[in-house]
Amino acid sequence: MPQLASVNGRVTKVDEACIPIKDRGFLFGDAAYEVVRVYAGQPFMLREHLARLMDTLAGMRFANPPTMETLENECLRMVALSELQEAALFLHISRGSDGQGRFLADFTRCNVVIRCEDPPAWPDHYYSKGVKLITVEDQRWLRGDLKTVNLLPRILAFEHAFQADAAEALWVDPDGFVREGLSCNVFAWRSGTLTTPPLTGRILPGITRSAVLTLARRAGLTVAEARIPLTSLLNADEAFICSTTREIVPVVQVDEHPIGHGRPGSLTLDLYSHYKALVGEVD
Repeated sequence: MPQLASVNGRVTKVDEACIPIKDRGFLFGDAAYEVVRVYAGQPFMLREHLARLMDTLAGMRFANPPTMETLENECLRMVALSELQEAALFLHISRGSDGQGRFLADFTRCNVVIRCEDPPAWPDHYYSKGVKLITVEDQRWLRGDLKTVNLLPRILAFEHAFQADAAEALWVDPDGFVREGLSCNVFAWRSGTLTTPPLTGRILPGITRSAVLTLARRAGLTVAEARIPLTSLLNADEAFICSTTREIVPVVQVDEHPIGHGRPGSLTLDLYSHYKALVGEVD
């Protein structure tokens, strides 16, 4: 089936899509993005993703962003045109390419790019054996809650993780508290409580994070949204990361420290089973 791109409503194959050379996302990183997983031909939690995107655009002071309804309709159109049953939607909204005005209010025509492609393929051993993470000092700008394309600190940290034979890295603040992963949220299970860092504005309000919290509460687990000292994470009974495309991945090592028994824990596997059932409920 074709992998397609829509640029301001014009649909082509992905490798034929073009954006203007003066696009502010390309020139200045002045753009926002979202990634939505498609299961059985239906985008999962699409409106939640689009609501977060609208929050990002508002935080970036976009003058005339597309409406949620417009974006939702275009996403559904792209999935239908591609005929992909398992896919990922990648949305990029830039401030446009209408010159370099003095004021952000001058930029009233966004560039909207939506790609519908095969979903990323993650190794099976991520789920059966778990992954190793490393920790890095958080060097990003202060608005971690905005999902912008300014990702150079993350790109460099990913390279550091790969050089250390790790699947991901965790941002740690100057006080020694874990914030989130480079492209995921983090959970720790310790002494009967499932904990994830709170939405303080320094971390992204993950859509999968919210789904996991709902599933955990439905399962009767004690849940806390609280700061996690790195020392507590290292001594957790279990830990996992979650994201749109990776779903729920067990963590068995952080830096040189094994987590729990050094293998995926039963609670993590149970939650992953519940999550798979949840995505299977998409109508």
